[in-house]
Amino acid sequence: MPPLEAKKILFSMAASQVGKVRKKKLLFVDVKKAHMNAVCGEWAFVDLPEEIHQEGHCAQLKHWLYGMRPAARAWEEDYAGKLEEEGYRRGRSVPTVFYNEEHDISGAVHGDDFTFLGYPEDLDDLEAALKSWFEVKVRGRLGPDEKDDKEIIILGRTVTWDKDGIRIVADKKHAEAIKKYCGLDENSKGLGSPGKKPESQELFGEGVDEEIPVKDKKRITEYRCMAATANYLGADRVDVQFGAKELCRSMSAPTEKSFLNLKHFGRYLVQVPEAELFFKDQGPVNCMEVFVDSDWAGCPSTRKSTSGGFLVLGKHIVKTWSSTQATRALSSGEAEFYAIIEGASRSLGVQALMEDMGFVCKIKMKSDSSAGRSISLRKGTGKVRHLQVKYLWIQDALFEKRLEIEKVKGVDNPADIGTKFLMTHEVQAVAERYGFVMKPRRK
Repeated sequence: MPPLEAKKILFSMAASQVGKVRKKKLLFVDVKKAHMNAVCGEWAFVDLPEEIHQEGHCAQLKHWLYGMRPAARAWEEDYAGKLEEEGYRRGRSVPTVFYNEEHDISGAVHGDDFTFLGYPEDLDDLEAALKSWFEVKVRGRLGPDEKDDKEIIILGRTVTWDKDGIRIVADKKHAEAIKKYCGLDENSKGLGSPGKKPESQELFGEGVDEEIPVKDKKRITEYRCMAATANYLGADRVDVQFGAKELCRSMSAPTEKSFLNLKHFGRYLVQVPEAELFFKDQGPVNCMEVFVDSDWAGCPSTRKSTSGGFLVLGKHIVKTWSSTQATRALSSGEAEFYAIIEGASRSLGVQALMEDMGFVCKIKMKSDSSAGRSISLRKGTGKVRHLQVKYLWIQDALFEKRLEIEKVKGVDNPADIGTKFLMTHEVQAVAERYGFVMKPRRK
């Protein structure tokens, strides 16, 4: 499966055509019974159906069935081979993305869902080819013209092509599921942040009963389900990404405090039930900006730091992250250095993905830490002798100009959202510049 940012890159490029005479459009096609198209190249047998069952007899498969382990891989090789015969180049970093250099068509395949960006006449040819190979359902073709479709639901997300850009709205069912489990509805009390940092009295003496481990297996399973739902929601909503990450940290052994944190998270979803990504129309983009930040020793119990990041194409948010650093940093500069490393690693991966899709983009990283940038730009560990050598690859990458790094003011760094709990107005002040639109409930 391609990463979610593959789809977002296509949407971003579709909204980055200001000034162009000819405009590309987005084609969405679903293949019916996808896995059953792949030829079974192995010895695989199944019981005969009940109506023709004979004792001691079985059937050899000619095509794979859903649920069989090799089916997905065989299906992937089947459609990839057909596309390659039509002149498409298969991605090397992500083998489920494609690019046709002759016709300048880029695409990504997610299971049985085909999404391609290209000019209308070339999309017509691709659509005809898919119909000749498989039984398909053409979901629609989004574009700027009046006759084009304007809205489609893909992977549970509603994608709308408006007159001034493309909007992506996450599936509401995930937020609704969390609120329902917590016993909340639209009339419940809402909160302005998805969580709060533990106070010192909660760590030393007071509130200790809340850290009692939960032993009820049913409650543990329910908590893990809700934490995973929050994590899935975080892929589309950067405002809850840090909170979802914190919930997931206690999935292995949830406590009573974990359930309190989950309810706090649910009350935030009551206050801000919906948000959307808006890819405003802009000119062509050939540089991705990667904002990084960290919160040094932000976890009071483990003293581990958190890395946050924003990867944008122009003013379009393509990827965000919030992750706990595995190594305990001994200084804020070291924590910022680890955040820069993670940002560089993720951005190089997105750059390779974009190249597979026919888009050339250089990387420009931005950090508000002078100490972190200094460690990245020097050679060797310097005075930070305990740094492991495996982290120093970024120094060579910067020296070889594979990417750049420059300063950004702390107040202008959107990556701060992924490092700590922030209030709604604090998130809005920074994230709305890049098209993340929050929709708080009306009072």
